[in-house]
Amino acid sequence: MQTDEDVGKVAAAVPVLISRALELFVETFMKDVNRVVEARGAKTITPGHLKRCIHAEPRFDFLKEVASDVPDLQGDTDEKEPSSSSSVGLDAAATSGSQEATSGRPAGRMQRQLSTPRPR
Repeated sequence: MQTDEDVGKVAAAVPVLISRALELFVETFMKDVNRVVEARGAKTITPGHLKRCIHAEPRFDFLKEVASDVPDLQGDTDEKEPSSSSSVGLDAAATSGSQEATSGRPAGRMQRQLSTPRPR
């Protein structure tokens, strides 16, 4: 941004503030998506879950056009996916041991990994 003559100079704090705002947006959006996924009994987040969340929350109205091409979710609950090595979603039983071994914490809770700017 600083090398583009049309933009001009940017204060050092601006990229930090934009990054933090994006982190907070993604955190809020994914918490709402997680509620949709849990309500449907799914183990894998799909584009349909994102679309349902976008249409259910008025604050995400600006994303409706982006999600318009995504197919709607079918049925009241998600069907259980057959286990295969090509599946993106992993169930908790398959990942709990490796997650505990690598992170030192029990599986099932997401660790908050947000960077917070430190005051100078």
